[in-house]
Amino acid sequence: MSRRLLVPTCLLLFGLAPERLAAQSYAVQVWDQLQEHWKTISKNDDDWYLQNYLMGRLNKGGTDSWTFYFDKGKSYIITGACDNDCGNVDLVIKDADGNTVDKDRKDDDTPVLTLQPEKAGRYTINVEMAACKEEPCYFGLGMLLKWRRSSERHRALDQADVGEGLGEVAEELAGQGIDLVGVEAEVVGVAEHAV
Repeated sequence: MSRRLLVPTCLLLFGLAPERLAAQSYAVQVWDQLQEHWKTISKNDDDWYLQNYLMGRLNKGGTDSWTFYFDKGKSYIITGACDNDCGNVDLVIKDADGNTVDKDRKDDDTPVLTLQPEKAGRYTINVEMAACKEEPCYFGLGMLLKWRRSSERHRALDQADVGEGLGEVAEELAGQGIDLVGVEAEVVGVAEHAV
């Protein structure tokens, strides 16, 4: 490769790399917080299973909506997290008729919702970025399901699955042609996303 082509190529690569690395760093911050939430909840009651999680990014004042199917009578906890530049993220869950079922609009960056649906159906979770020092701010949701395990072996398998970490999730998504860094939000599991 000629020097004339090598120098601009290196400058271009080094110029883009910090932005991509920063985005990954923010995603790791959120992932680590979601893991800590799950560990804290399951430490106090080991019947909680991490059913699903998602990550995204928003500017201050932005809202993102996600629709999930929840079963009647089961107990769920939806916990939120955001990167170190985020000072306040809020969550609101609404039923299919648009009625607010639960909300956490406290001035904090760790919202928690509880849900035990009286009827099975689709529920929409709204993520609201109330405060963000450096835009965009990255957020994540962890959805936990209360589920009685039949043995400690299942618990160990669940922890091993969750503990694989963001790196393997990013690799899996990359294998499907999805770039975790440059997207508005990605979901692992089944959800409908409405912007």
